[in-house]
Amino acid sequence: MKQTLDGRRGLAILRREKKMLRDAQRRSKAVEGKARRNAQRKRRSRCRRSVGIAKAQGPEAKAESLEQAKAGLELIEKAFKERSKGGEFFNGDQIGYLDIAFGCYVGWIRVTESMHGFKLFDEEKTPGLVG
Repeated sequence: MKQTLDGRRGLAILRREKKMLRDAQRRSKAVEGKARRNAQRKRRSRCRRSVGIAKAQGPEAKAESLEQAKAGLELIEKAFKERSKGGEFFNGDQIGYLDIAFGCYVGWIRVTESMHGFKLFDEEKTPGLVG
């Protein structure tokens, strides 16, 4: 005995499948949008941190931002000493991704130093990054 679908039952199944597909597409777009918003939020956060010194209001805020930047460079100096093992690069004697990534910021840091009249790269505190 064969079961055949009558017209109404077949249409109901098609409608339900179409609705399920549409709901799945909406959920995937929502997840994609949330991931995009999170990435944009992280990007904006990085930008705010990098311009903290330039945008700081008042001498106390500028001094605090400057100290935070110096503390960050000291942390990078510590990592450089641990990773380089006496070499010229973070990876020892060979250049690596970290060297390239950090090198991209050095020019901007130098420009910020000259524009605002302070020194972030210090021979005493960060000798590995200066040389």
